[in-house]
Amino acid sequence: MPPKTAKAAPKAAPKAAPKAASKKRALADTDANAAPSAPAPKKSKASSSSKDSSKEQPPADKGKGKSITPQRISLGPNAELVPPRIMPAEAAPSLHKMLIPPFWIMAIDATPDRDATLGNREWWAAHDLWLQANKKALKMKVAAWKRREVELAKPWEPKPDEGNDDWDFVCLHAHRGSHEEDSESEDEYGDEESQDGDTQAKDNSAKDKDHGAKDKGQEHDEHNHGPVGKLASLHPDHVPVATMRGRDRADWWLLETLKRDPDEFSMHVYNDFAYYGAMEVLEKIFVHFTSVCKPKSHYLDIWCEIEGMALYLHRGGGDFMSELPPPSPRRSVRRPDRGSKLISLVGYMTLAALQELERREVLAGNSIPNIGYILSLLISVGWVRGEIAGDDFMDYVSWVYRVMAMAEAAGITIGGASGYVHTAEEVGEREAEGTTAELVKKWEKVIFANKVRSYKTKHGGRLGPWAPAEIGGDYYDVTKMKPAERKQHSYGDHDPFKLR
Repeated sequence: MPPKTAKAAPKAAPKAAPKAASKKRALADTDANAAPSAPAPKKSKASSSSKDSSKEQPPADKGKGKSITPQRISLGPNAELVPPRIMPAEAAPSLHKMLIPPFWIMAIDATPDRDATLGNREWWAAHDLWLQANKKALKMKVAAWKRREVELAKPWEPKPDEGNDDWDFVCLHAHRGSHEEDSESEDEYGDEESQDGDTQAKDNSAKDKDHGAKDKGQEHDEHNHGPVGKLASLHPDHVPVATMRGRDRADWWLLETLKRDPDEFSMHVYNDFAYYGAMEVLEKIFVHFTSVCKPKSHYLDIWCEIEGMALYLHRGGGDFMSELPPPSPRRSVRRPDRGSKLISLVGYMTLAALQELERREVLAGNSIPNIGYILSLLISVGWVRGEIAGDDFMDYVSWVYRVMAMAEAAGITIGGASGYVHTAEEVGEREAEGTTAELVKKWEKVIFANKVRSYKTKHGGRLGPWAPAEIGGDYYDVTKMKPAERKQHSYGDHDPFKLR
């Protein structure tokens, strides 16, 4: 299991630390949600280097513009505004004109008082910038907007048991990975995941009695979702946790993937279009990481990108290697070499992050509350998807051995992902066969920017018919197509955004 967070708060950051936005709390103020084993700051003069101060305090919020409240808002990797996932009934008639994939909208609030949207101060504050930017398209009546003024005028303070900072570690749902077989037996963490209600609770073992849905006095809501959204420091036995920014990053990549799925918009472009789109999103993740993984970047800036990728992949995002419906055989898209290289880049990105943590002396057993859990997700997804590549899959997934070795050397216990124990056994069996020694060498020193550059040189412009010579980008983004092009590929011979 991932190590428990320390109870004592780290010392305050030195005065020379980078100035954070006023709405942010310093890492030292987040109690056990901070990285507790990071080196304690020494008393320094005003000339102390930014390198030392960056270890102890998270960077300033880079969001463009400020919310009118101190409440935290979710932003994309480049400060993009994120649309709400719950919309009021007043906006429902206009949603078909909005460039939002239908699957992104989780619910329409039709409660009498619109308790989840118009009558909810937190909803207005969290999405105010996006709502204002799309006010004309939403076409909500004046009465609805008047409720905004009423709600935002109410006093508000963050709940003491919930996160309100990019670097707060909060509890997550224990999603069952899309790469797992239904018949797979529960691993040693399966019972802990049942706390979230995503896996069935069992009472026929001592382990379940200790870790079941009612263990250790954990507070559960009426939906039996356990402590989801609560501060991880208050629930040390809850394994799936992430920073709020890492969680948001996973959601953003999901939104980007949905935008590239023609089925979301009742369209058919050509076979495997959605799979090429998923590959494009993975490339965007890699390209973005090259801009983040810099010597002067704060280590949590780097780590949240790893969290986002791990959670995104574990929940089925970027799944260009999947079990296609019968009679199609299990296969990758028609670029198996490119798909395999993407699996390699997942490993290179993970190792690049671990190298940076090691260089900053924060790669340790209790350095980051969820480091063991996130690594278990990446190993599980990488290994299972890599197996689909064929007999030479070890060329692309042997990075898992290097990850395991670095974790072991740092005293990090990897685990927590559903199905990880089974994956670890398979990895161990391969290692016992003595087939990995030479393969592991190429993962020892990683310069990630060079790996991405090499990938672009070899594969740029080969991602499906008529694609431009680049990686990442928005070529497969359906929402960026011209209306005439969407109409051409629509099942109903119309622009799906106009007549959905």
